[in-house]
Amino acid sequence: ASRLCMELLWTLKDEFEAELLRDFEPPKLESVVSRWMDRLHDAFVERRGDSPAYAREDATATLSFIVGKRGSTHIACASCGDSQVYVFPSGGKSTESVFERGEMDEQRKKSGQDALKLLTHIGSDRSQWEKKIVKSRRVHYGDRLLLCTDGVFRAKHTENPSRGDVGSMMNQKFAVIRSMSDVARDETAMGQAIDQALKKIQELGEPDDLTMVMAYI
Repeated sequence: ASRLCMELLWTLKDEFEAELLRDFEPPKLESVVSRWMDRLHDAFVERRGDSPAYAREDATATLSFIVGKRGSTHIACASCGDSQVYVFPSGGKSTESVFERGEMDEQRKKSGQDALKLLTHIGSDRSQWEKKIVKSRRVHYGDRLLLCTDGVFRAKHTENPSRGDVGSMMNQKFAVIRSMSDVARDETAMGQAIDQALKKIQELGEPDDLTMVMAYI
């Protein structure tokens, strides 16, 4: 499902690239990227129904991506599912998260005792798909953007009590992410910093997928 999602993302890019190149300012930027995501979702559902490899209804994928244009002062950050984008601003300002917790919680619901089920993803019911997030923001030369999966920034309600409560684990994870701020300005050290950060989060007892991708402005 993830491979099909990435294939469609790049295949469908040509339908929207010319429009983005003509007008890369908000709110037009957000509108075009939102339609790009809608087109991706519908194409995924169609392909899933046509192919035995994707015939299962639960063949889904989550997605976060950033759209930028050389020379522009804006980017679009898009997300469906539980991924986050952090910004390490140039000039030593505080680390910022692009997607608000309330926005992301709208994409999930309780599906049992202390369990959360993801509702918004590529291939989800159309009514839930509308809760996808597309946000534009101004960026500056030297900013760094960190895309990461939910295992990096979110703590499960079912974690081992001996390792502390959910709030404590989330705070510890964010402390790890914040600690990357200084290193984020050094491209040669970034790979090593990501490896170290992932190891620290693993040591907290996180069982979920841990993925980080760094983009440089």
